[in-house]
Amino acid sequence: GNKGSSEAIGALIVGVSVLTVALISAQVAQHLLVLEVAKAEFEEAMKALATLADIVEEVGIKTLSSGHVKINCQTGRLDFIKDGDRVQLILYPGEGGSPVTLIDAYTASIRYVNPYYSYGEEYVRGGSQGLVMNGGEPLVTVETFFQNASIVKLYSHRVRLVSLGATYLENTPAGPGYVNVFEAVFIRLTIGQTFGLDSIRVVASSGPASVKTVFVNTTSLRFELLVNEKVKDAASINGPSTVDGAPVIGSLIYVVEVEVKLSTV
Repeated sequence: GNKGSSEAIGALIVGVSVLTVALISAQVAQHLLVLEVAKAEFEEAMKALATLADIVEEVGIKTLSSGHVKINCQTGRLDFIKDGDRVQLILYPGEGGSPVTLIDAYTASIRYVNPYYSYGEEYVRGGSQGLVMNGGEPLVTVETFFQNASIVKLYSHRVRLVSLGATYLENTPAGPGYVNVFEAVFIRLTIGQTFGLDSIRVVASSGPASVKTVFVNTTSLRFELLVNEKVKDAASINGPSTVDGAPVIGSLIYVVEVEVKLSTV
């Protein structure tokens, strides 16, 4: 009798051990599956937001245009952050000149967050520079970082500064004469209606654009870009002081602010 009981107990222990190992193996397999899905979804989100950034810049220069991407959110989520950042462009003309605010706007952002996958810091599109002098450089940035979860963020903090050369103008605050002409371009993001689960269709659509001109009677300019009231970048530009022997009487800056709306409808 004791022998039969011992065999039964032994068989029970073996059965429990096998069941425990099977459960642990199933949990490990499920965890690995979630990690694989999260990795694939995160990489897809990076590509989708990089494509969306291209669309934002394209529709920004085309009135009444739009484009969209789809982002899967089975293991992660998509956040739309309305007016999350304040961007300011300040002009300091000449030596000791009074500063002039060229841009002061709140801009939105969008981010994909995944707590199941670990990914480091990387600029997928754009970079840390705030003032862009090269016409081919993007204005909309896509960046990855880790903050309690892996995040891909699309935002617009950059301003493009372009020299358009010198031109002769009859009507300026300083009278007729040659002026150096510059253009400052900024894309401001706004948030429209947003809802959806799993596969979310994000639409970028063009909004209104505004243009203002600022004249300063100097050829020596310094620009400072501030994000959330902290200096992100600065640049000094000294334009030519003469054109064909004639003096340049100042600088004219065209400030172009373009609005692009992000929504899910």
